[in-house]
Amino acid sequence: MLAVAHLTKSFASGRDSSTTNVVAVNDVSLTAEAGEFVTLLGPSGCGKTTTLRCIAGLELPRFGEIVVDGTTVFSSRTRTNVAPHKRGLGMVFQSYGIWPHMNVFENAGFPLTIAPRKSRLTRQQRTARVEQALAIVQLDHLSGRAATALSGGQQQRLALARALVMEPPLLLLDEPLSNLDARLRDNMRSELARLQRELNITTIYVTHDQTEALAMSDTIAVMNKGSIEQLGTPREIYENPSTPFVADFIGGSNFMSGTVESAAGDMYTVATSAGPVHGRAHEPLPPGSRVTVAIRPEHVRVVPSGRDEAGGHDAGWTGQVRVCEYLGNAVEIEVDVEGLVLRSRSETMQFLAPGSPATVMLTPDKCLIYAQDPRGVAAIDGPEVQLAV
Repeated sequence: MLAVAHLTKSFASGRDSSTTNVVAVNDVSLTAEAGEFVTLLGPSGCGKTTTLRCIAGLELPRFGEIVVDGTTVFSSRTRTNVAPHKRGLGMVFQSYGIWPHMNVFENAGFPLTIAPRKSRLTRQQRTARVEQALAIVQLDHLSGRAATALSGGQQQRLALARALVMEPPLLLLDEPLSNLDARLRDNMRSELARLQRELNITTIYVTHDQTEALAMSDTIAVMNKGSIEQLGTPREIYENPSTPFVADFIGGSNFMSGTVESAAGDMYTVATSAGPVHGRAHEPLPPGSRVTVAIRPEHVRVVPSGRDEAGGHDAGWTGQVRVCEYLGNAVEIEVDVEGLVLRSRSETMQFLAPGSPATVMLTPDKCLIYAQDPRGVAAIDGPEVQLAV
């Protein structure tokens, strides 16, 4: 349905066109099968929206190829660039773009009124198509209402209806829930996922919200500094992050620097400032290698010192509780172990007073070990890099 190959897009870093360009999208390749929900996930400035706008035709890539439903809509090799309105794609923007002088019915039907004359529908056909789109998003009973009188959630659904009315082969969504309050956002996330499954429409969704990505997607592309760091299912991304950046951005992790002491298969023993850690690595690591160990807070167990509950965990480290926070559905605890602060999240509702001694235990097969780069640091995050092109 969608194939993006080696997509590259850059912008001038200053007013002078001869200045060094900033690479916004750097050799991005991905595919989406018919009916698949693919999410581009990452922090601000990672290139996810620029990638989406290139697919829509709103940005002109420098290199690469974009094929939608068997039709090449952009190719730097053949100098093909189909205009946005001729690509026939549906797009919902972050700001919705609702026309304030039109009612609900007129907003939803607007794309049909500006279609090329040769493919324009009759008035009766347009009416039927708009009524169907509004019924799908459950706004058919508000068709005569002024668009400005709609709530935020209703405006979001109206923007979606306007995208669906063209019956596009591909639906593009650019952070459509970011303007909603937390509760409405959760409700609309479920509603949007339901509609996508029922309509079986191929969807590319852009967000910086990991919860949205994990809950809605068939496939997630985690982006960082213009490139895809990891591509996989939500479970693969969360349980087996391929880089420290992904481990930190999706769900958050504790990080420890250390040196490989020994190996047994894909399990390694790493010496850290707090003590030895056992974990698994994605690649062979010779003894003496400088590495970064990542472990998610839910796999860090904290108990009062003196309690013997180490079953299934590494031998405990003794530390001091810094913070203990009640989060409603969990308790989050920070423990200082020899200057290393480890964060634990548990649903046991165990509360430990700040300043009290505690024992920290790690689950070995949940500790992920990554080789450090030549500078001796893990590539978790950093300032935006400008690349000359």
